[in-house]
Amino acid sequence: MNDLKETWKKELEELKKMRDELKVQANLGKREFQDAWHKLEDRWPEMEQKLKSFEEKSEAALSEAATSVMSELKKAYHQLKDEVEKTQKPS
Repeated sequence: MNDLKETWKKELEELKKMRDELKVQANLGKREFQDAWHKLEDRWPEMEQKLKSFEEKSEAALSEAATSVMSELKKAYHQLKDEVEKTQKPS
């Protein structure tokens, strides 16, 4: 169980890093990216709290629930990152 918790802590740290990088890019980006960023950012506290609450659950419940939340966040951050990168490419 400790290995699983450590894995999720590492995943959360990676998401935080991606979040910080996207925050800078979103601030420099177009208005629609800033809007997308703010919507995603509004969800961050809830998702982070959910991940932290998983520490109290069984290993099976932890794995299933954390995987779901992490996947949702990763997908959203990757979509935003891809959109930002598209706009930064020269035409």
